[in-house]
Amino acid sequence: MTNQCGSTFKYFIVTVTGGYLIVYPNPVNNELNIEVKSDEFSQFTLPENAEIQLYDKMMGLKKVKHFNGTSTTINVSDLKSDFYFLKVILGDKTYEEKVIISRE
Repeated sequence: MTNQCGSTFKYFIVTVTGGYLIVYPNPVNNELNIEVKSDEFSQFTLPENAEIQLYDKMMGLKKVKHFNGTSTTINVSDLKSDFYFLKVILGDKTYEEKVIISRE
């Protein structure tokens, strides 16, 4: 994926029914971005109670963000470099991916 400045970065996709979420960059330095996209056959919208949670490797909850738009950003500048678990909760479904915070 390429940003507005032309830099390339890594991302991952969380596939959900009717669409997907793009999470980038990974590794992340200060801000983790999440964008909602519909697949070509349907118009995906987030449920009202959509939530993003970030846990450390000991499963301690570090960040919670309620999410109801087409994109959001989570500021992780206060977290130390390490790997974390990102949980995306959409109604009764939960999706989990690994995120790396790196300031090197």
